[in-house]
Amino acid sequence: MSFLEQRFGDWTEPPKPTPDDFENFLPWACAQMLLEMKVVVTRITQSEYVSVKSSVGGKPRKQKVPTHPNTINSSESLEEPVVSTMPAMEADPKLNVDAVYDNYQNLVQIRFLKNETIPRKVWQIIGLIIRFQKYLTSIVINSGLTCETVHEIAKFLPLSRITEICLDHSYIKEANYDILLDQGTLKHLSLARCGITDEIVKNIAHKLFYHQKAAKTLIALNLASNRITDEGVQYLADALRTNRQLGYLNLSDNMITDVGAQSLFSILTDFPLTSAEAYARKARKMTYLNRKLDLIIKKTKEVRAAEDKKLAKKKMEKKPLPVTKKKSAVNDKDINVAVTRSITNIEPLFSEKAANIVEDMIGPFVDPFDDSSTFVSHNKRFCYGNNSLCYLNIAYNDITHISVKKLRNVIMKQLVHGRKPRGLINVRIEGNYLPRSCKELVDIDDMLESGLGTINTKRISNGKKRVSKVGSAKSAGIY
Repeated sequence: MSFLEQRFGDWTEPPKPTPDDFENFLPWACAQMLLEMKVVVTRITQSEYVSVKSSVGGKPRKQKVPTHPNTINSSESLEEPVVSTMPAMEADPKLNVDAVYDNYQNLVQIRFLKNETIPRKVWQIIGLIIRFQKYLTSIVINSGLTCETVHEIAKFLPLSRITEICLDHSYIKEANYDILLDQGTLKHLSLARCGITDEIVKNIAHKLFYHQKAAKTLIALNLASNRITDEGVQYLADALRTNRQLGYLNLSDNMITDVGAQSLFSILTDFPLTSAEAYARKARKMTYLNRKLDLIIKKTKEVRAAEDKKLAKKKMEKKPLPVTKKKSAVNDKDINVAVTRSITNIEPLFSEKAANIVEDMIGPFVDPFDDSSTFVSHNKRFCYGNNSLCYLNIAYNDITHISVKKLRNVIMKQLVHGRKPRGLINVRIEGNYLPRSCKELVDIDDMLESGLGTINTKRISNGKKRVSKVGSAKSAGIY
């Protein structure tokens, strides 16, 4: 090849896409790795939300917005998609990828929809370029998932800003979903219709105990339409004894009976601490106090050194006064006494100042079983209950009127305690074995409404009625 031909080839060859150009780089990289699949990336741009004011005396007009059923938060309207394709080889298999951008052209979500399989190499490529996607926060997959895929996603989660993962309809035989919670980066995890059983729930619940990383980050967990029984609910209830971060739990359309509902309700109100929990509470408090004491000692030395430095600087700047021989002996004795008294008096001030600095640094002792969350009765310590779980969906299970009575008692106790957060504010129980009408449902509805009034939140009722498996009843919860 001549020099001119080589130069002409360089001029005509398209420029290589950069890693921050997701929609072009992914197909190009897959082609470079000889992936036997046609990669199709569709660019979708979110449109701004437009608020429509209602006319006077009329009903508010609602703007219809196309949504996607597999997204956790699917409230965006979408413009015409732009397709970017680059075939790796001439083959029939195709990989569909939706790249969702916001109005500032930042990639915020990637979707893998209706794919038979997603090669592991694709996720390895995404893992290499994930640090260039600073605004990517969500991944949605509804098919083609494998245990290797979940493993690759879990590997790059700590390197990314992804906080939401939706794997609805994605059944995996190995069911290693729980490894997504290992690094404690996710806030929302949706696993609806994934064939999850009690054993899988046990692994997930283990990652939600107080000492685990995910217990401090995960806010919403969707386990709807699975195979969870009372045993699986018990695992979740055990985790919620100490978890004070999870606020949304969806267990609708499972196989939960009154036994499972009772195990969940029991940790939402007063419950006694086990001996292991009481011991762990004391151990955590001792660890906190030891750390606080070490910091106070360290800060006291720093404060004393800073004060000594200031004092030495003042002595250097101040000129010494002439002293007569007659008073020198007396003054030396008085000065020594004064210095001794001064050091004795100022030492507590150093410690107090250091203690204030440390208090601002680490704050007070916060624990699921701290003094504000527990009380002692008959020489036994009790917890007031989990007050962080505010949304609970147990619709379309096998729950009867017995659980409705217990639910009313739970909400009543939470309302009486008046803690912040106050506990349940939204409960969904439609589709169960409930009577057409009962006083407990009315009480639940009224208490939830009054509780919302105490936190200055308006409750808007849509007038719908609950449809149970034996009839209909007044709706309990807010929509």
